[in-house]
Amino acid sequence: MTALLSCVLIIPVAQQAEANALAEAMGWGPGSYSVPLSPTGTDPATHYGLHSWVDDSFVSMLQGAARGQAPQALLDAGYPAQDLSDVMSNLISDVTASMDGHFDAVCVAHGLQRIVPAGGPGGSA
Repeated sequence: MTALLSCVLIIPVAQQAEANALAEAMGWGPGSYSVPLSPTGTDPATHYGLHSWVDDSFVSMLQGAARGQAPQALLDAGYPAQDLSDVMSNLISDVTASMDGHFDAVCVAHGLQRIVPAGGPGGSA
């Protein structure tokens, strides 16, 4: 059995709809990019992030998409190649074997913080 890897993906607000549609086309379900982020940790959100456990085949697909190789299964599912290009050109991605604090560490490395709603614990990732 292949070990799962911790994967953090962050997208600017302007590409959130396309990134969520991409996640749905991959079978992840709606609203995957749901953790609001900003440089100050306050509204408005400038980015949205997600955390998932992935395998080596996902990492290979991600690397190929970053080089402009659209996965045929996504194109067959009707996901627009131009949207994939837009998402990939703006995507922050980080994959590691370790999870402890991974999401927050990637955010900090890119000058972002979770937006914590007034009186709430913040988004989950």
